Amino acid sequence: RGDLVIGGARGAARGAERAREVAAMFERGGVPCVVSADVDADLWVKLIVNCAYNPTSALSRLQYGRMLAQPEGPDLMREVIAEAVAVARADGVNLQTEGLVEKVLAVGKAMPTQVSSTAQDINYGKRTEIDALNGHVARRGAALGVPTPVNATLARLVK
Repeated sequence: RGDLVIGGARGAARGAERAREVAAMFERGGVPCVVSADVDADLWVKLIVNCAYNPTSALSRLQYGRMLAQPEGPDLMREVIAEAVAVARADGVNLQTEGLVEKVLAVGKAMPTQVSSTAQDINYGKRTEIDALNGHVARRGAALGVPTPVNATLARLVK
């Protein structure tokens, strides 16, 4: 299950205080909510997980466990992660990478029968969120001068 994580925006003077107030409201409503010390980094980690799984699941039509069982699956995911990390860092995000690949791969191990929302959208003939995932990494990378051939290719293939 995903945790609800909130935090103040970079440069927002009152962000942390407001985040704690909002988190308290969620907690009172019975919804666990974590206040992040660095929400930008947390958002990038979430983005990276989705960039690693969503297009790969959609294009392969495989559940996460089967994707990870193929040597090419984790190898491709590592390339997606490396590009996204480079973009995040170029964008000034203090992204901690120690154990990040293992954290991403652990998602698939914890949910081996899961298929991505992107795969589900394609199956139902719906528009996917690929532009907000790998497409975002590719566009932001281009703007920052960071090459993202794997993310850009996955975005184009899903589209």
